[in-house]
Amino acid sequence: MIFSRQNVVRLLNSSYLRITLSRVTTSFFLLSFIFFIAQVLIQAFLWTDDNSAFKNINAMVENGGAPSSLLPWLDIKKEHFNLRICSEAPYGAKNVSQVCPTVFDTNDAPNSSWVPPPVLRSNGTLISGPEQVKLANGSDVSLSEQCLYTLMYPTKRLRTSMNEELALLFSQFWLLGLSSAAVLSRSVSHIIAVFAMRVLSTGWSAYTIWRTKDLDNRLFHLIVNEGRTPCHSDFGIFPNYIKMRIALQIPDLILNVCALLFTGLLGYRLIKTFSENVFNCVGPPAKIGRLYRYMLTVVVSGQLLIYLLIASISLVLIEGIISKAKLLAMDITLFVLTVILTVIMVTLGYHSTRYERKRLMIAFLILLACLIIGFLAMFTLPAFQFTWIQWPFFACISGVNAAVLICSATFAALCRIHFGEGLKHYLHVENVLSKADFQPDEFSTGQEAKLTSASRVSFFVQEAMPTEPVITRNTNWDFEDQTRPPIYTVEARGE
Repeated sequence: MIFSRQNVVRLLNSSYLRITLSRVTTSFFLLSFIFFIAQVLIQAFLWTDDNSAFKNINAMVENGGAPSSLLPWLDIKKEHFNLRICSEAPYGAKNVSQVCPTVFDTNDAPNSSWVPPPVLRSNGTLISGPEQVKLANGSDVSLSEQCLYTLMYPTKRLRTSMNEELALLFSQFWLLGLSSAAVLSRSVSHIIAVFAMRVLSTGWSAYTIWRTKDLDNRLFHLIVNEGRTPCHSDFGIFPNYIKMRIALQIPDLILNVCALLFTGLLGYRLIKTFSENVFNCVGPPAKIGRLYRYMLTVVVSGQLLIYLLIASISLVLIEGIISKAKLLAMDITLFVLTVILTVIMVTLGYHSTRYERKRLMIAFLILLACLIIGFLAMFTLPAFQFTWIQWPFFACISGVNAAVLICSATFAALCRIHFGEGLKHYLHVENVLSKADFQPDEFSTGQEAKLTSASRVSFFVQEAMPTEPVITRNTNWDFEDQTRPPIYTVEARGE
């Protein structure tokens, strides 16, 4: 049985030996786990802070009867804030002022008698005068209609912020998985993928500090500035929200910077060690090294796309960009379909480039083309355009996603062009020699000691089989003009 006790014990022992192989592998694994715990806790606290503020302010909006389907749109020009509430995405609308009427303009004085136009009323009824709404703690507060609709902007911001924290929380689990796989499988591609994710996380963490301060400025002009806003006060909604976020985001940035540095330093040493293991038996020609880097780029792109594609489709479904109707069954179906296609795509990408399978490569390129076309087609949707411009996190995730898809397709095409030029044969030889535990340094005759690593195999073959022609490595890595020993024979596989 695969999951028998003996196999499980053997697997655990093997994993332990790989983790404790050297101080570098042990440090890389332990630090990855420590950063995972610390950053998960910070993201959890940030989500809790968002959720607490969201519940309080959303209670006002819902109890006031404002439709939840409306889209707040804040237009900022220097210190001039113009808040519009849209009944639909404004991009592509013939009459923007009708679809998105102005609720509050900081150049104008608050209007206590303001009433929402019919386009903003879900049931067509008109309620004038202050509204008595309940806060999350059960207390009552009197709000004007203008204040009630103004509060829709922070409600939307808090809801999207909560979704961001969930996506970032998931990224920490993905980072831990990549880091563990890098050590356990001695994978160079996983280390590069971890470093790329660390760069993205650090850049976003630095940006969020500025963004939180910018949100504080917006809330001040729209809500908190007493006597100059429709609400005249923050009702205790945001007394500690901004301070708490800054207090959590600063250590989050420090952790991300430290994680990036440790990944760069330890990852470089691991890559050097793992690369020496990959190229330990036969020194690769320059052309083979270039083709290997093409393949490595495709594999790294696939590992990044597993997170980026799943995160992107999750945000699209949560925001209702594809369909305004909240159809749980359809959302679950699209999500599961995305996960399945992502796994298939990554598997196709690895096997088609690693083993030079022509048919798999064609399927892989077609799937990538469909994803790129589908992704670009979504930009034609007004709801997608509006969300992309108004939500920076969604714009970053979708933008990086599109860039990685294009990068993967480009290098996969390069790999396909260079099929049959020796990469598959070279990796096969390395794999066979590695399994045979071949160590060139063990053959330490005086003549062999003078040879470079690139010519050790030729010497070994000559000494082992003196009656056979001497095999030399030249530009023809396929050795078509030589009689191949069994170790150089690649098993024929179906395309």
